[in-house]
Amino acid sequence: MYRHSLAIDDSGDHLAFGSTTGNLWTTANQGDTWHCLANHLPPVYCLRYA
Repeated sequence: MYRHSLAIDDSGDHLAFGSTTGNLWTTANQGDTWHCLANHLPPVYCLRYA
């Protein structure tokens, strides 16, 4: 798996990353624990918190 995109919210606590293998992961505690939100997506090249 290759991390292709990373987003960090304004507080710095919430992070999200997407991979070229089509997985989307998030954390709400600066990376201590991660949760997979989606599998089998097309390659993720860009993420942004809005």
